[in-house]
Amino acid sequence: MKQNSIIVFLNRPPEKIIEDIDIKTRPLLREGRDKVFTLYNERLHLYKKYCDIEVLNDKTLDDAVNEIIKRVIPYISS
Repeated sequence: MKQNSIIVFLNRPPEKIIEDIDIKTRPLLREGRDKVFTLYNERLHLYKKYCDIEVLNDKTLDDAVNEIIKRVIPYISS
């Protein structure tokens, strides 16, 4: 995938993830809020290792989209 594409890691802090989703409807998260933090911490190093671009997604959807566009354009312009 990395050879023919740009991998963008949308880094959404666990606190924001918890605000955004109904944990009861997510099978992996039925163990509760702590599971969100556990999964995030277990996977974070892999996401960072394999992404081309990391975008901190801790604000609005529009902010995240604008940041993605700003960061991806140099990859497709060259």
